[in-house]
Amino acid sequence: MADNLVLGISDSHDSGIYLLEEDRIIYSVNEERISRVKNISGFPKKSIKNLIEKLKINPSSIKIIGIAGKSRISSIPNNNDLSLNNKNN
Repeated sequence: MADNLVLGISDSHDSGIYLLEEDRIIYSVNEERISRVKNISGFPKKSIKNLIEKLKINPSSIKIIGIAGKSRISSIPNNNDLSLNNKNN
């Protein structure tokens, strides 16, 4: 897997994520699939954790993070640590 991954995040209605590798979507999931809560909104923390676990990627290989929707900046982890060791996960 490349070390120049792009993570796209939507935190609005039907929040979710996608992961790009060289302009190709290699992973995509809506938060409701992981949380089992229909039409969930907010920061998709469980989706990101699932992505890291399923693809076994190193979070430092994500070079760009794009956020779409009505971003609730206060709900985004302020330590920028996407690792599974983060106590905010």
